Amino acid sequence: MCSNECSRSQFSWTHEKPVVFLISQWQKEPKLSCVYFLYRWILAVFFVAILIMNFIEPVTTESLTLIFGGIYAVSGALTITIAFNSPEREESKGRIYKTYWMFQEFVASFFFVSTLTFWSFLYDPKLYGCRILRILTHGVSVLVTTFDWFVVAHPIRLLHFVTVTITYAVAHLIMGLTSYYTTIDMDDSLTDTIFSHALKWEKPGMAALMMIGATVFSAIVHCLYWGLYKLRVWLHHKCYEKEALEETPTNA
Repeated sequence: MCSNECSRSQFSWTHEKPVVFLISQWQKEPKLSCVYFLYRWILAVFFVAILIMNFIEPVTTESLTLIFGGIYAVSGALTITIAFNSPEREESKGRIYKTYWMFQEFVASFFFVSTLTFWSFLYDPKLYGCRILRILTHGVSVLVTTFDWFVVAHPIRLLHFVTVTITYAVAHLIMGLTSYYTTIDMDDSLTDTIFSHALKWEKPGMAALMMIGATVFSAIVHCLYWGLYKLRVWLHHKCYEKEALEETPTNA
């Protein structure tokens, strides 16, 4: 198993059976499902709604986090929509499923790390209160993305942690620099961002260390999600093996 998971092909974002991006792991037959189609669009509406709510709030780096979530959810919905409307357009499905796959793996790690960091180190009731948007952004979003990994049929590749980690590092750098410059140039009422409180720019060494630590942790989280993917496949095999045995006639 290790040789297969660590082969060069596992770095790529190409799958030999793109149909797995159009179905759920728990479907009995690998075909388009109206229920799964509706599920993907409910997920897309959920993330876009949170993103819109976040833009209504004062300037905050959380918007960038949710943009990634919106891309992941909407691309997933568009992937299955294209398949429903144009089943013969394999090239269109091929282009968009890779975007969906990349952002889903990245968003899962990103949401988990940012949520754990927020509630463990940054949350201050006097500063943040208990607003519904905070709970949706740093709580419900993680539960939803984790649940989605138990629903979908496509895999998480272990070696994708390299791409996920690099992407996380770049995103973290952008968000950190945004926080730094908004803290310097903007009024205090506009600088209520997670990063302005997490990263103490008067101590650049500590700020850099925190960013590096969060980036490394994102790789660990990706490996944990890979373990959840393996658990999903194992549970699927157990459930459907049992069902197949029950349906098999026995000799009298």
